[in-house]
Amino acid sequence: LKDSSSLTKLQKLSQNSTESVRLAASLSLLRLGDRSGIPQLLEAAQNRNLFAIASLATIPEAEETLLHLIESQDLQVRINAAISLLSLRDARSLPILEE
Repeated sequence: LKDSSSLTKLQKLSQNSTESVRLAASLSLLRLGDRSGIPQLLEAAQNRNLFAIASLATIPEAEETLLHLIESQDLQVRINAAISLLSLRDARSLPILEE
């Protein structure tokens, strides 16, 4: 998107009743420099949403959430969290990726 004229539409979509639409809009807003969707992405990640977990790879303040998620019993959650941590250049992701 990378088009600031899309901000209004994306802000409206970030309130959509469908979670996948809300999260995609929140990530798009973030890519345009609007950080208002970060809480929504963090909450969805904490609820083990893989798209949201992958989206945290661009949010440095999400490290604590990702560190919590790499301890999940769910392998997909652990791996996605570790990959996002790796994208943030956090070496704490390496033991999980070596599994």
